[in-house]
Amino acid sequence: MGDGGRQKGLQEQIGRRIRNMRKRRGLTQEELGDAAGVTGKFIGTVERGEMYPSMQKLEDLSQALLCDIHYFLERDFGESGAGDIDQTLSARLADMSAGEKKMLLRLIDGLLDESCGIDV
Repeated sequence: MGDGGRQKGLQEQIGRRIRNMRKRRGLTQEELGDAAGVTGKFIGTVERGEMYPSMQKLEDLSQALLCDIHYFLERDFGESGAGDIDQTLSARLADMSAGEKKMLLRLIDGLLDESCGIDV
C-alpha cells in the first residue's frame, strides 16, 4: 500500500474509533463537537475518514470522550492482520511465567477500563 493509501487508512481508523467511542458514550456528533470545541459537521467529516483532526483537536476529542488519545492512534491490524496478532501474542505469552501472564491480564483490564470505559 502506498503512502496515500496508508494515510487514508489511518484517517479512516481514527474516524471509526471516534465514532465507536462517541456512540458508546451516547453522544451525537453535535454534542461531541460542543464538548470538544468543534462543530458536529467537523466530527462527521473526521468520522468518515475525510480528514485528520490536528493533534490538538484529537486531544480535545479524547478528553471529551474520556479516552486516552493513544486509543485513536494505536496500530490497527485489521481483519487481514489477525494471524499476525495471534502469532505475536502467542510468541510473547509462551515466554512468560504464569505470574507474568496474570499481571499482564490485570494491566490489560485496567487499561481498557480506565482509558476508554470498556467493560471487561
